[in-house]
Amino acid sequence: MLGKLMKYEFQASGRMMGLMVICALFITGVTSLSYALDIVWFQVTATTLLVLSMVAVIIFTYVVVAVRFFKSMYSREGYLTMTLPVSSTKLLGAKVIVSLIWLVLSIVVCVGMITLLLFLLYSGNTGSFFTEIANAFGTVDISIWAQYIAFFGGMLLMSMILFLSQVFFAITLANTAAFQRYSIVSAVFLYLGISVVMSSVEAVLTMFVPLGFQMTSQGIQLVGQNMMGMIGTSETASMSVTIGMAGTIFQFVEIVGLFFGTSQLIKRKLCIR
Repeated sequence: MLGKLMKYEFQASGRMMGLMVICALFITGVTSLSYALDIVWFQVTATTLLVLSMVAVIIFTYVVVAVRFFKSMYSREGYLTMTLPVSSTKLLGAKVIVSLIWLVLSIVVCVGMITLLLFLLYSGNTGSFFTEIANAFGTVDISIWAQYIAFFGGMLLMSMILFLSQVFFAITLANTAAFQRYSIVSAVFLYLGISVVMSSVEAVLTMFVPLGFQMTSQGIQLVGQNMMGMIGTSETASMSVTIGMAGTIFQFVEIVGLFFGTSQLIKRKLCIR
């Protein structure tokens, strides 16, 4: 049943996301054409448009994800959703998985656009572009690169899931009896409140709890040190950086708690328009 729910979610939001990808491809094509024609004003305009499009792709995807969740759960469509013979956990799970895929797609699109932009900036010396990339990867062992890619990729993935947990919880809470009269406004303020409070707690834990990941040219290792501990020490001179792990642990706990809270609200306190 989870697969069928995901298929329906893909169909419902796929048109908008497909349109986004088409627009991104069109803009990258126009930018490529501007550099091929070597017209300065055209290059500047197209490059500016490409950069703005990268930001727009991310914002658009986040908005689509939030609006889609609201429409499928708390608008007229929600009546149909709630008649399905599935648990709230599966409903929420399908929406999280599909939304996460769309968010990852937006990142992939942006990375592609950035890569194209860098390639075009080196268009006068294409060999130099590939040489610089080869040199960057050649100076550090490939296993070290793999560690960094996995680490930052994991952090990025967790930040996306955290966003979904906060947004879905805020929208769900805003559609309970206490907030439903102004559900949209309530959802925005609830999300901002949750985000600010949780980010503040996370920042404090990250900065002061003595547990972190130390990153050097030799790789990433777990150390009993916080981010404040590296300030003013000789480690900064040796090109090592420590990222607090306590904040990451708190993020995981927050994600579990918010999704659990969302599921419980859907079961017991939900008010559909």
